[in-house]
Amino acid sequence: LDREFQALGTRRWTSQELREFQADSLDKAGNRPCLLSIRGGMNVYFPDLSSCCPSDLGEANDCSYVQAVATSLFILGALRPLPDVDIFVSPVNQDREHTPVPVFTRHRPKEPRGNYVLLPMEWQLSPGQARKQTIAAQRRGEKLPWTSRKKALIWRGTNSNCFMS
Repeated sequence: LDREFQALGTRRWTSQELREFQADSLDKAGNRPCLLSIRGGMNVYFPDLSSCCPSDLGEANDCSYVQAVATSLFILGALRPLPDVDIFVSPVNQDREHTPVPVFTRHRPKEPRGNYVLLPMEWQLSPGQARKQTIAAQRRGEKLPWTSRKKALIWRGTNSNCFMS
């Protein structure tokens, strides 16, 4: 996270700036980051998810990420109390629009990175999300015995959330 926060410098945003960004976001279609408020060390509050995850955007606007981040923050706060803070979390799969305040996200462009801060993917944050991904693969694998499979390894993708040095 140090590398992610470094781009933001020492800048701090006021509650007023956050409220203005939230009000402006609600007037736009598409990217509507959800405001998460942490209070009392571990309590995570967020608005009605339909305000930042409208169903008319389909799968591109999946609130499972916002819920996974909120659950992770609750668990972290139970282990070590967190400060009272408000953060924005993006529910969309691709963040490209300029934002005047930091927005935590699972994907952002390498450049220009803007005020986006990368966090782990939801399947890395939530056991339920990880299980949804692995159970489908397990079920398919059960239908084909090992003796009937080709001797091959197929790699798809990259190391998730890793920085190459």
